[in-house]
Amino acid sequence: MTRLILALMRRSADAAVAERDGVGGDRIARYTGVARGIVIAVFAFLFAGSAFAISQQSTRYALLVTCVECSAFLLLGAALVLEMTRVEARCSVCELRLSSPWSGERKLRWDDVVHVRFSRAANWFVLRGRDGTKIRLATLLGGLPELLDDLKRRADPALQSQIDTAIAQWKRH
Repeated sequence: MTRLILALMRRSADAAVAERDGVGGDRIARYTGVARGIVIAVFAFLFAGSAFAISQQSTRYALLVTCVECSAFLLLGAALVLEMTRVEARCSVCELRLSSPWSGERKLRWDDVVHVRFSRAANWFVLRGRDGTKIRLATLLGGLPELLDDLKRRADPALQSQIDTAIAQWKRH
């Protein structure tokens, strides 16, 4: 079931194009509506399942254990909903910005990018700047290929082989 859900999310991300900011013309990559919908549906299922599981407990100990377990699942589900609805990558002529509920906003100027790699374990691209700033771009972001094209066009030409290797690793993954 997990593979099916991830396959649907990946297909949706692959078919999506980056949005355009009407003011500055920035490209914007976000999780797709399909991905957000799936995660919100899973969260609703977890909530309903938790309520049912709690209602079925007959002893205080079983009720306590079930509440703790359900709370953990609901917290995980809430974190996924936040990730899917609040993460945004913006690409402008001079920089890449990532907004996230976990790390706030991070900015990385194109000429400050010194390292690019793909993490197979986490399934994201990692861009590192001169000052140590890291931006991680999840592969399920809709419009990611367009942001990677901008990276190839605007980053230091000496990074082209790193960028090409990272993209190739992603496509093989």
